[in-house]
Amino acid sequence: MNLSSNIQRKVAEYTSGAGHKVRRGDKFLGSGRAISEEMRHCVCGLCVSTGEKARKSCTLFDDDSQGVRVVERHQTQVCKPVCIGKSSVSLIQRLVRTLLQSVASKRTATDGFLRISLQRSVQTRSGPERSDRPYIFDIHFFDDQLTGSFFVRAEQLGDAHDFQIPYSIGEPLDFRSILSPGGFTRFRKSLDRALIEGDGKSFSLVVVSDDLPPDNDFEVAEIRFRCEEHGIFRARPLYLFLQAHPE
Repeated sequence: MNLSSNIQRKVAEYTSGAGHKVRRGDKFLGSGRAISEEMRHCVCGLCVSTGEKARKSCTLFDDDSQGVRVVERHQTQVCKPVCIGKSSVSLIQRLVRTLLQSVASKRTATDGFLRISLQRSVQTRSGPERSDRPYIFDIHFFDDQLTGSFFVRAEQLGDAHDFQIPYSIGEPLDFRSILSPGGFTRFRKSLDRALIEGDGKSFSLVVVSDDLPPDNDFEVAEIRFRCEEHGIFRARPLYLFLQAHPE
């Protein structure tokens, strides 16, 4: 018995396994291939916007020569599990690497401290937006060393680090190779959950550097960072999407 395309599509929204091509004798989805072919063409990345949630364009972090570009936002439920299934880690690696490179290019000196952190925000009914969830990442670059922590709360910052490696701005990142096997597995599971739960939700992205032009706002491909105090710049609210952008 073959499952209808509508049922295949609903199954595909929950599992990347539904995107595998159906072979003779398979019983899972039947012989139809329309959904699996569609999933094979998903192009995945993290796409962020500092405008209103419904805006049409966002900044896509991908693997092209620049690493970042502004695109028309196009997202499908079928492609979301594919993007997670391929590797949520690779999505966040692109974001961290490109942000470091883009922000570093705006500094007035090249030997100072640079920090970037990403945290999910919570909108309260009675007051302003607050951010008290664990940081998805807190990354520090100084003196050709990259130090990072994942999923730590504010009160734990600085107590311990998940990695510290020699690093030059612009180099590729591979968290699998710099974390312990157990640490990488925990990071991957936490990241999968955070990206699924946070898809389309607001985040706070903070840059700290004394070498950026003082008290001036700046942009990275339409991500607007506002100076909150000397050396501290924040993009908030920043809406994060698991982006499926057609080729």
